[in-house]
Formats: sequence, C-alpha cells, structure tokens
Amino acid sequence: MDEQANRSPIALKDKGTPVPEIAKKLVTKTGKNADEHPSVASVYRALADAEEAAVDRDHPAVSIGTLRHALPRGLTLSGLRQDRILNEAAESADPLRLMCLFGITEQTAMRYVGAAHPERTAKLPR
Repeated sequence: MDEQANRSPIALKDKGTPVPEIAKKLVTKTGKNADEHPSVASVYRALADAEEAAVDRDHPAVSIGTLRHALPRGLTLSGLRQDRILNEAAESADPLRLMCLFGITEQTAMRYVGAAHPERTAKLPR
C-alpha cells in the first residue's frame, strides 16, 4: 500500500471502522496484487507503520521525497540537520543532550560542541 492510500485507512480507523472493513474498502493500485483488496494483515501492518512514523496523528507522515521538493534550492536535509545540531550545541554546550536529541555518538557530539564553542576547547602544544 502506498503513502497516499495510507491516509484513508488512518481516517477510517480513527472513526472507529473495524480493520477488516477497512481492508474491503481499499484496492491495491500497483504490484502483483493490483486491483485486489489488501489482506487484513497488510492493513494492520500499514496502520502500525503509519502510527509509528507519525509524530502528530492529526497529520499524515511526510516522505523524504516530498521534503526534498519543498526545500529551497541549495538546501539539503542533511545540511539542515547539521545546522540544527550546531545550533543546539551553541545553545546548550551539552554533549549528552545532543546525543539524546539527535542520536549521535559521543565523539560527534564533542565535535559539535567544540565547533560551537572553540574558546572552551583545550589548546594542546604541537
């Protein structure tokens, strides 16, 4: 089931429609099972994936492709993430917080804190 089709099952589930009835209302658009109803197990899986991926249940999950097309020219998702981490490092200077927020390693967190606060790094003789 594709992302567009996932929106309808979520809305039906939120209205209290049982999953077997949701499966009867859906039709697979592509693949070897095109023009057939998905299995109940597939609908449960898709609903679980959508619920896990969505931060806000009132809005559908957004694909990376959609985000890439929405960005101004020259910006990348990885660049935005790096800027966000560097901004957080400048604000908090706490590597543990960076590790928890962004799932980065201790070494990476220390590099960001060092880049954001060069005055706090030790100057070792060479």
